[in-house]
Amino acid sequence: MPRQRANIREIARLAKVSVAAVSYAMHGDPRSKLSESKRKEIQAICARLHYHPNENARRVFRKKSETIAFFFPPLVGNVYRTFVDQNFSYSLIGAQNELVRHGMDLLLVEATPSFVREKRYLRLCRGGLIDGALLWGTLEDDSYVEELCGENLPMVMLQSDLGNTLSVTCGDYSGVRMLTEHVLRAGHRKIAVVSPLMSSYYARRFLGGIADALAEAGLHPRHVTGASGFDDTVAEPAVAEILECAADATCIMAPNDIVAFGCIRALRKRGIRVPGDISITGGAATFSSVDEFRLDAFRIPSREIGAAGARLLCDLIAGKESLKSIELPVEPVAGDSVAVPGSGRKAAALRRVSRVKTF
Repeated sequence: MPRQRANIREIARLAKVSVAAVSYAMHGDPRSKLSESKRKEIQAICARLHYHPNENARRVFRKKSETIAFFFPPLVGNVYRTFVDQNFSYSLIGAQNELVRHGMDLLLVEATPSFVREKRYLRLCRGGLIDGALLWGTLEDDSYVEELCGENLPMVMLQSDLGNTLSVTCGDYSGVRMLTEHVLRAGHRKIAVVSPLMSSYYARRFLGGIADALAEAGLHPRHVTGASGFDDTVAEPAVAEILECAADATCIMAPNDIVAFGCIRALRKRGIRVPGDISITGGAATFSSVDEFRLDAFRIPSREIGAAGARLLCDLIAGKESLKSIELPVEPVAGDSVAVPGSGRKAAALRRVSRVKTF
């Protein structure tokens, strides 16, 4: 049988101090008038008897959970069947590192259909289990977000902005525009686009960045696929659709690296080479290089997004005023997947010499 641990009254008796003095010693309370030697003596007794204050009781007394919920979209199958990718992992790490510095714990919450249907998010909020929430990758049809807003729960959205709370996003619109201009400088005029998940915040910025850059050049997308998403399962139907509806396209712009590499595999199955026969771009780079083949894309500062979101949320919980949403810059990634348009061996040497490497 495990030995029952000492309680605060036993510690106070052994140290010959009050219960309040033990609490002051353990928490470093500035109201304490304990000498440093007495504080160390109390802490030594606590360590010897494996005593630690009951965190639940302390949080109830302070009326704070000191816990932040990190909501994320439901996982389906594996990481390649969802838009929860490496950017999510980096955002999570950034948020966790920042919350630790603020003395906050982090609770991961997968917004599964059953979780939303049973409204368990209200239990977290109304039960005082969380002080605030970070919401990553929120979609326009995520109805639970509106309900959380109605609970006056401090919230910050990461990589989404539905206009009803503070957010930390990145300049992905600018990144897509730069990438499109890069494709245009390489000589492409017939550009097909694989649609992102249309209910996502990113979809408007991705498609808008491409459309605006092409419009300035007097162009429009050769084809925008009906097949849409952020995972590699969208690649096969998207490629089939492009080859049927826009067989003369010289470049395909994918919403992210996962979809882009899926498209490359689908094209190779048909004997179509990248970039020899058709160019392709990634976006929101996660793993831009596979087998020494590097995608032309842009990288979003995912770790910084998580950290900035956590700082903003802690300021919001602390009652700081004049807080504003944040947009962080993206970084271009030059690769090997965009070449001068053309096909066959005669164009190969020209592509190697003329390939645009910066944008």
